Amino acid sequence: MKKLFIVAIIPARSGSKGLLNKNIKKINNKHLIYYTINDAKNCDLIKKVVVSTDSIKIKNISEKYGAEVPFLRSKSLSGDKVPSNPVIKDALIKLEKIYKKKIDIVVYLQATEIFRENWMIKKCVQTLINDKKIDSCFVAYETHKNFWRIDK
Repeated sequence: MKKLFIVAIIPARSGSKGLLNKNIKKINNKHLIYYTINDAKNCDLIKKVVVSTDSIKIKNISEKYGAEVPFLRSKSLSGDKVPSNPVIKDALIKLEKIYKKKIDIVVYLQATEIFRENWMIKKCVQTLINDKKIDSCFVAYETHKNFWRIDK
């Protein structure tokens, strides 16, 4: 069986309007992005962990935690209204040129989603490996919480 080339891509732009530099704010003495990088690195199915960013500061911090940042994202893909799909596609195209090989599976991880369990990543990747009819996979859970309410 062919060994698959599986790459995690973590988009982390610098220009957050709500919380400036949120991806590198510290939580429990670690930058927020550390937790996502660490989760990806702890999945033995993932061969490369890459951060797509427009920021030298995020690049340096990400590399300190063991991620690769082989390019800086263009400003046209770094605005607050840019959806994730073109960012992931841009990274995929650039990475295949850099690595000189086809990426079989992209694991898209958001830097702000730090409360994931390691099994979640592995189960999704394993599902994609085992069933060739599936082209995407994600983890979700049912909730009955009332996140919004009207106070009178």
